Amino acid sequence: MREPVAGVVGFTRHALDRVIGRGVGPAVLLDALRNPLKSQPVKLDDLGRPSQRFVGRWAEVVVNPSTRTIVSVNPTSTKTRMRLLRELGLED
Repeated sequence: MREPVAGVVGFTRHALDRVIGRGVGPAVLLDALRNPLKSQPVKLDDLGRPSQRFVGRWAEVVVNPSTRTIVSVNPTSTKTRMRLLRELGLED
């Protein structure tokens, strides 16, 4: 598993809107960054902006590794959580 992006320094406005609107708490965000069930490699969008997704038990957190900011947050779906736990040989 990849190590989480160290030293996240803040949130974009979009990420804050998602945290508030989707009710994802700080402990859940930290858990996704510190103990991801899966982390994806850095990818570039159509505008050349880098991002890396960390999937935790309860939240998916997208970080821009260049700016070290959280750019988006979503709750992890039950289906995704169960699949990843099964792949890792863990139980929820």
